[in-house]
Amino acid sequence: MSRNFEDFDEKNIEIAKMLINDSEKITIDEKTNEKIIKSIRNGRKKKFTGIYKMATAVAACIVLVAGMTIWNHVNTKEVYRSSGEKMYADNYATLSKINKNVQGGKFADSYDEIKSRLKEEVPGYKDNERGVKKSTDAATDGISRSTGTGKNNYSKTNEQTEGVHEGDSVKTDGKYIYTLTEKCKKNGEFAYNKVVITEATNGNMKNISTIMFDEKTVGKQTSVREIYVENNRLVAIASTINRIATCGVVDDVIARNKKSKTYILIYDISDIKNPKLISKNNQDGSVAETRIVNGYLYTISSWDADKDDCIPYVNEKKVECKDIFIPDVSEDNSYSIITSINIDTAKKIENSVSVLGSSSDVYVSGNNIYLISQVFDEEDVSDDENYKAKIDKYVKNKKIDLNKKTKIKYHYALDKIKADTKKRQVKAIKRSDKSEIIKYSYKDGKITFIAGTGINGRIDDRFSLDEKDGYLRLVAHVSEGVTLEDSYVYYKDGKQVDDECIDDKVITSTENNSVYTFDSAMKKKGEILGLAKNEDIYAARYLGNYGYFVTYEQTDPLFTVDFTDMANPKITGALKIPGYSDYLQMFDENNMLGIGVNDENEPSKLKIDMYGISGKKAERKASYTVKKESDSDALYDSKALLADSEKNIIGIPVYEDNYSDEYYSEDVYYYLFKYENNRFKQLLRLKLGEQEYSDVRGFYIDNYLYVTDCSKAIWAVNMADYSVKGKISIK
Repeated sequence: MSRNFEDFDEKNIEIAKMLINDSEKITIDEKTNEKIIKSIRNGRKKKFTGIYKMATAVAACIVLVAGMTIWNHVNTKEVYRSSGEKMYADNYATLSKINKNVQGGKFADSYDEIKSRLKEEVPGYKDNERGVKKSTDAATDGISRSTGTGKNNYSKTNEQTEGVHEGDSVKTDGKYIYTLTEKCKKNGEFAYNKVVITEATNGNMKNISTIMFDEKTVGKQTSVREIYVENNRLVAIASTINRIATCGVVDDVIARNKKSKTYILIYDISDIKNPKLISKNNQDGSVAETRIVNGYLYTISSWDADKDDCIPYVNEKKVECKDIFIPDVSEDNSYSIITSINIDTAKKIENSVSVLGSSSDVYVSGNNIYLISQVFDEEDVSDDENYKAKIDKYVKNKKIDLNKKTKIKYHYALDKIKADTKKRQVKAIKRSDKSEIIKYSYKDGKITFIAGTGINGRIDDRFSLDEKDGYLRLVAHVSEGVTLEDSYVYYKDGKQVDDECIDDKVITSTENNSVYTFDSAMKKKGEILGLAKNEDIYAARYLGNYGYFVTYEQTDPLFTVDFTDMANPKITGALKIPGYSDYLQMFDENNMLGIGVNDENEPSKLKIDMYGISGKKAERKASYTVKKESDSDALYDSKALLADSEKNIIGIPVYEDNYSDEYYSEDVYYYLFKYENNRFKQLLRLKLGEQEYSDVRGFYIDNYLYVTDCSKAIWAVNMADYSVKGKISIK
């Protein structure tokens, strides 16, 4: 199954071309360059801290282009409305008494009001990029256990919240395996998706039927992203794609533009040999997240608008004004659209709401949906006395005449407007990362706006958030700095049409991390500020009254936070280990897995740690490092990890690098471990082949482990002696 990358368009390509000249000025050492190339080639998330500290001139220019705010801090003004108007009004009145700093806004009174709120497009730039880390979630208590009853004992998809089910490329109900794969043409081009249904009994496998997702079913340029299997229903979620390369080489790109759509297809699989499509719904935008809770599917999509096409559609009908929430300040022409549908009755979408502003991450608890938007805040502080002298000194040394306007014969801004003059400007710009969080409650298909808030800092991913006893707790990375920027500003008939960064100089820069807690009305209850200076957050996990998070620069500090008193969270431990953990997973009540990289010595190698967490401090009890240069999908996609404490197995796909003078290959293995006597014991190292960018999944049914690469085959392994019993093609 191919991977997710974010959309790009022609204007973004033009921006990239403009940056090429600046990038040629940067000198990067050979090892760093090798890391960058390998990271791009592999298409998997790798964090190289040193890279971020280089190329400041280009970085600042990129920030000027890409630092578009999504939702900004706002103040409460009007009563919120949506379907169920009185419920919103009563809810808002209660919240206003509790929290006077709740994020404000209103539900739209007319479509014209929405249109008036949309920005004029920034010259040469359309905000189509979201730095989304692809990661999925694991159980609320973090502990992966076997499921099923009677004779069928089988594993399910790792899920962040117990009872809140997530889609994946592979599902099993204990009798059948449902594998989402793709069909490629002989020339390697993408053709369509399909689900292969395979009967699995005691390691014996037989393909029973296939569900095809061709153009007749989902249309052109549409790919199924994930599936669910619930009772006698198979649910497929598809989104518009832009295919940029051949199958199995480079991933397709999810389209995020006003033409993108998300499709919800529900099949009746009571007759397993003859699945029947019984429901098809759609909503504007590309799929961001989905969840199934108590028989209802909740689908969240992101859609880009403009002044000519500013209202999202659900099933070809405009979302009603009263169901579109407008924050007081919104500087992003995007929507987050949330819908619900009962998969048992499989009729039409029952409820839909929209927020003007996109979400970069989504956290779903047992009762609430949290839309998280990363906000880049920027302020001109040139008039600040602290920076005036620095600007004057720079201007004097460079002999710059800030009052001089120069006529030019030829210059095109990115939006194709010809400029006629240019002028030099030098400013001091203060930038900081912020996050906006909007909360909706959900129950039996009904979606209700609750509140919103803003925080200082950038949330790493949805694992950074957790809800307990009505409180939201989270950890965020805080960065702030002032940069002196030297630019050319271009004008056409006296109006600015473009600017071009020439040089920059960092004046001040601070980085640290913060812990926050909020009550049910999103009013801040407690905080811990200024943690782990100059380090970034790599992973987080919560269990009971405690939270754990990893920061990284050169060592791996694993912090323990006591949330017994939500108003006064406390750091109770900080364990430092070389390398870093990029994903944390509770193994049982007393132990936590860390999946990460040991980069103490080059080359970087995948590592697995086991931490004891029975007290107020974490301690490392065991560690295993793969011998070769390696990594794993589990670093960024928790669904790739199989961790079951009752069966005492830990399964993980591993990509091992092999170099020679003329050839490079990345071999794919599936590793299986057990944990006992404070050590990892390797049970299986199954080679699947060379990497072709397919999701690798491991799961068990009864006493057999099944491993699939979602594009070629399923392997059956007898867990009595870990021998391969069979293999079946799913091409």
